[in-house]
Amino acid sequence: MSESSSDGNEPHSNRYNSVPKAMQLIRKQFTGNPVELREFIQNVEAAYEVVEPANYSLLFKFVCARLKERLKQRY
Repeated sequence: MSESSSDGNEPHSNRYNSVPKAMQLIRKQFTGNPVELREFIQNVEAAYEVVEPANYSLLFKFVCARLKERLKQRY
Protein backbone atom coordinates (compact mmCIF):
# COMPACT_ATOMS: atom_id res chain seq x y z
CA MET A 1 0.00 0.00 0.00
CA SER A 2 1.39 3.42 -0.91
CA GLU A 3 1.67 6.31 1.51
CA SER A 4 -0.57 9.31 1.15
CA SER A 5 0.93 12.13 -0.88
CA SER A 6 -0.96 14.75 1.12
CA ASP A 7 1.56 14.78 3.97
CA GLY A 8 4.18 16.73 2.00
CA ASN A 9 6.93 14.20 2.76
CA GLU A 10 7.26 12.73 -0.72
CA PRO A 11 10.78 13.09 -2.20
CA HIS A 12 9.81 15.57 -4.90
CA SER A 13 7.35 17.70 -3.04
CA ASN A 14 6.06 20.82 -4.77
CA ARG A 15 7.21 22.91 -1.84
CA TYR A 16 10.78 22.92 -3.17
CA ASN A 17 12.15 24.71 -6.21
CA SER A 18 14.85 23.59 -8.57
CA VAL A 19 18.36 24.94 -8.04
CA PRO A 20 18.29 27.13 -11.19
CA LYS A 21 14.94 28.57 -10.11
CA ALA A 22 16.28 29.24 -6.61
CA MET A 23 19.30 31.00 -8.11
CA GLN A 24 16.90 33.60 -9.47
CA LEU A 25 16.47 34.79 -5.88
CA ILE A 26 20.08 35.98 -5.99
CA ARG A 27 19.22 39.01 -8.05
CA LYS A 28 22.48 40.91 -7.86
CA GLN A 29 25.94 39.51 -8.26
CA PHE A 30 28.28 40.26 -5.41
CA THR A 31 30.77 42.80 -6.72
CA GLY A 32 33.10 42.77 -3.74
CA ASN A 33 31.57 45.90 -2.26
CA PRO A 34 31.21 45.29 1.50
CA VAL A 35 28.02 47.38 1.54
CA GLU A 36 26.36 44.80 -0.75
CA LEU A 37 27.52 41.74 1.18
CA ARG A 38 24.58 41.57 3.59
CA GLU A 39 22.03 41.69 0.76
CA PHE A 40 23.93 39.02 -1.17
CA ILE A 41 24.04 36.71 1.86
CA GLN A 42 20.33 37.23 2.53
CA ASN A 43 19.54 36.33 -1.07
CA VAL A 44 21.67 33.19 -0.86
CA GLU A 45 19.91 32.22 2.39
CA ALA A 46 16.55 32.73 0.69
CA ALA A 47 17.65 30.41 -2.11
CA TYR A 48 18.59 27.73 0.43
CA GLU A 49 15.14 28.00 2.02
CA VAL A 50 13.36 27.00 -1.20
CA VAL A 51 15.70 24.18 -2.29
CA GLU A 52 15.36 20.58 -1.16
CA PRO A 53 18.04 19.88 1.47
CA ALA A 54 19.40 17.05 -0.68
CA ASN A 55 20.32 19.72 -3.26
CA TYR A 56 22.23 22.04 -0.91
CA SER A 57 25.62 20.94 -2.25
CA LEU A 58 24.48 21.60 -5.82
CA LEU A 59 23.21 25.04 -4.85
CA PHE A 60 26.56 25.73 -3.17
CA LYS A 61 28.32 24.88 -6.45
CA PHE A 62 26.03 27.23 -8.37
CA VAL A 63 26.71 30.08 -5.92
CA CYS A 64 30.46 29.47 -6.09
CA ALA A 65 30.33 29.42 -9.89
CA ARG A 66 28.54 32.76 -9.89
CA LEU A 67 31.17 34.24 -7.58
CA LYS A 68 34.01 32.86 -9.71
CA GLU A 69 32.37 34.23 -12.85
CA ARG A 70 32.23 37.67 -11.29
CA LEU A 71 35.86 37.40 -10.17
CA LYS A 72 36.96 36.53 -13.70
CA GLN A 73 35.08 39.55 -15.08
CA ARG A 74 36.75 41.79 -12.55
CA TYR A 75 40.34 40.82 -13.36
